[in-house]
Amino acid sequence: MRVSAAGRREQRWRLAGVASGSGRRLARQSDLLAPLDVKLLTFNPYHLRVIAASRKKTDKRDAFWLAKTVQSGMTPHPVYIPTGIVRQLRALLNERDSVTRRLLGSKFRLATRP
Repeated sequence: MRVSAAGRREQRWRLAGVASGSGRRLARQSDLLAPLDVKLLTFNPYHLRVIAASRKKTDKRDAFWLAKTVQSGMTPHPVYIPTGIVRQLRALLNERDSVTRRLLGSKFRLATRP
């Protein structure tokens, strides 16, 4: 964080753009890069017309056009990457729903026994 001449705080980020938009690997990468002050921008490749519309799909060309897009500032809205706490809360909620469903199933099975 640095303070500009106008007295405003400016936050400098080192950027790492990734074209894949989902998955557990992406969340792990975000967790690893967060303490290093690196902002991970992830985009849906279908929203990046230059990459999606290219005829020759190679990693080298995709990386070049992704870097150009980020450099020019013409990026679409980045994909949301939940933080570790949010992922833990989601896992707990999913587990609670699973336990609730199993409990209700057991109650219904017991109620239908002769």
